Amino acid sequence: MSFDLIVLAISVITISVLGLVVYVRNEQSRISQSFLAISFSGVAWSVSNYFADHADPAQLSDFFARLAFAAGIWIVFSLLIFSYVFPRNRLSSRRLTAMIVGLVILTFFSMSNLVLASVSKTPGVVGIEITIGQLYGLYLVSIVACIVMIVASLYRNYRSSNALRQSQIRLIAGGIIFSAVYAVGTNLIVPLLVSDWTSSRFGTLASVIFVSAIAYAIIRYRFLDIRLLVTRSVAYLLVIGTLGVSYSLVIFGVSSLFFGQQDVPADRQLLYLALALLLGLTFQPLKRFFDKLTRALFYREAYEPQRVLDAVSAVLVRTNSVQKLVEGVALATDQALRPRFAQVVIVQDKQLRTLMFGKKTEVLDDKTIWATIALKQPLLVLDELDNHTQEIYRELRQVGVSIVVRLHTAKEFIGLVFLGSKETGGIYTSQDLNVIRIVADELSVAVQNALRFERIERFNETLQQEVDDATAELRKTNKKLKALDEAKDEFISMASHQLRTPLTSVKGYLSMALEGDAGPLKADQHHLVQEAFSSAQRMVYMIADLLNVSRIQTGKFMLEPSAVSLPNLIHEEIEQLDATAKGRGLTLALDIPSPFPTIRVDENKIRQVIMNFIDNAIFYSKSGGTITISLSKTDTDVVFTVQDDGIGVPVKEQAHLFTKFFRASNARQARPDGTGIGLFMARKVIDAHEGKIIFKSEENKGSTFGFSLPLKGISG
Repeated sequence: MSFDLIVLAISVITISVLGLVVYVRNEQSRISQSFLAISFSGVAWSVSNYFADHADPAQLSDFFARLAFAAGIWIVFSLLIFSYVFPRNRLSSRRLTAMIVGLVILTFFSMSNLVLASVSKTPGVVGIEITIGQLYGLYLVSIVACIVMIVASLYRNYRSSNALRQSQIRLIAGGIIFSAVYAVGTNLIVPLLVSDWTSSRFGTLASVIFVSAIAYAIIRYRFLDIRLLVTRSVAYLLVIGTLGVSYSLVIFGVSSLFFGQQDVPADRQLLYLALALLLGLTFQPLKRFFDKLTRALFYREAYEPQRVLDAVSAVLVRTNSVQKLVEGVALATDQALRPRFAQVVIVQDKQLRTLMFGKKTEVLDDKTIWATIALKQPLLVLDELDNHTQEIYRELRQVGVSIVVRLHTAKEFIGLVFLGSKETGGIYTSQDLNVIRIVADELSVAVQNALRFERIERFNETLQQEVDDATAELRKTNKKLKALDEAKDEFISMASHQLRTPLTSVKGYLSMALEGDAGPLKADQHHLVQEAFSSAQRMVYMIADLLNVSRIQTGKFMLEPSAVSLPNLIHEEIEQLDATAKGRGLTLALDIPSPFPTIRVDENKIRQVIMNFIDNAIFYSKSGGTITISLSKTDTDVVFTVQDDGIGVPVKEQAHLFTKFFRASNARQARPDGTGIGLFMARKVIDAHEGKIIFKSEENKGSTFGFSLPLKGISG
């Protein structure tokens, strides 16, 4: 066997197998389709090239030479289409149509005398002589232009691909470029330059180069992801190869036996080998065809169980609906089993849920179904039972039931499936029963999961309804609360305004009495009036807090800053509270530096904050304690603190301390008349001044309340 023939056989077999494997893997993919076109074009070009040199007579060489030129056009067009669809499809239907039209035109052009004026061959000599036509150069330009377009398209794909795809594209592009240069050089350019077409005999090696690049890409870079398919195809190819070689030996042996020893021309040897391989390839498809034909003629009820089971599996993984599951399984098995009807009964919460399929309209009554359930038979074939059996069997026969199969899992009974007799009049075979058992097992698990899914959905729907109802009720309640809150704020605002005027009068008269405007007071009288004055003062501050809360709620809370001396303000508040502190046996210790800078703040609101902190310290400290009032200044802040050794604040309640109307549990016991708005207002005032509240406390050991105000923007 010649070297040319060996190269041809290797190229044809390898390219054909690769193309078929890729196409079978995904028939709908344009990548697979274009790769198959490349493979078949390469085979046509390699075979045509070989026979153009080896075929006799000259007319046959002429045909194959022209076919080789056409196949060259097919190859580059197939590669061009492939470059547009790999790795992402960028080929529109319009562009594909234009390419096909161009391919048809160039095919006829390449086989015409305009490209090849004539092809001559000396009988018995390998090789041909070609006289080129007037437009041979145009054919060459067309090939080169297509190759340039292929490389450009692959380059665009390369720039937008990941690393793995880039490695694949580099290898494929390299194989295309190298094999194209080699093929164009040996088959088109060199013969044109030296007027000798001998070099075209070696053009088939271009196919080997391209196939090698593809094979390496498959092995190294998972090109087209067909390594597993290629591996599985090896055994099949070995079988085909063995059959081909065996048949060839038989053919040559019989030929020698009957026709004597004689040399067989190489092209005839190749033809025999091709016929032998074709016989091996067609053996299995022919066998399948005649198997189907004989089954259709003599055994119309035959079916492939695996296909039925595959169809059932596809249904089971597609849906979670019991109705759709049962409908899908009934449809998937109908053509194989051909029952007159099917009745599926699901037992759910001790209730029967019946689904009917087929021509039968009446259903089994509940009594018969419960009696059948009580039999606990996994598979009941009524055709195999004696007529003299239990009443339930006769009732099932009367309604046309032939098969009863129980649906159950390892731990749960799901229901029953009743199958009528076959439409063909035949009986259920052992193959049918095996399929029914397998389908029943798979359907049981699927229905169990679907029932659980339905329960979850019902629970979700009920829960969602309850949430919606509760949300609607909350909205109504919240609306009422908002109305009540607005009424409360309005009442507080109105009451505060009404109380502030008489309290101011009371406080003024008490102050006059203390100053002796109505005559000197005895010691006991002075003490009583002082207590009344202190209480009136606290009431005035409380009313001011209530009014500020009302302003906050209505968005009218604003600061009125002015230049203020904090030491003077603190001394004024201490003068008013000193008598109360002494009356409770407490000592007020001051730590106020002098001099101290004047700052710009809202005097009335800061005064309320300072008074609230000192007043709380007085009322929540035990007799004999000391309250330390400090004022200091850093480079950035003014810091005021009031430290006591009183009852403190429980740890669990500290997070809520500065919220509106909140009072700690021990504070409510020590002072039942508190309002819970003093600390709330303090935080709002300090926040409005862009300051920070200072708070530290330990239950039964005392607390520190205070604030820091930034010097930036408030200093005077």
